[in-house]
Amino acid sequence: MELVGEDLAIMIRHRGVLLGLLGAALIYAAFRRDLVVPVIVAAIVGKLAFLSLVWTEANHSPEVGQVAAFDIAAIVLLLIAAAAHLTSK
Repeated sequence: MELVGEDLAIMIRHRGVLLGLLGAALIYAAFRRDLVVPVIVAAIVGKLAFLSLVWTEANHSPEVGQVAAFDIAAIVLLLIAAAAHLTSK
C-alpha cells in the first residue's frame, strides 16, 4: 500500500493523536504508581513496532531515520524511568 497526499496526511495526523494519548497516559501514570510500568511497557512496545517497520523497509527517507533514532533514545529513557520506578519501592 502506498500512501500519498491526503491519505498520508491522515495517517500522520492519526499517529500524532496516538502519540499524544500515550504522552498523556505517561503523565497520568506519574501520579498513579500502579500504572507506571504498564504505560511504560505500552510506550516501549509502540516504539519497537515503529522501529521494526523502519528496519524492514530499506527505502525510507532520512527523516524517518531521524524519527527512529529519536525513538531509540526514548526507549533508553523509558527503560531508565522503569528501572528507577521499580527500585524505588
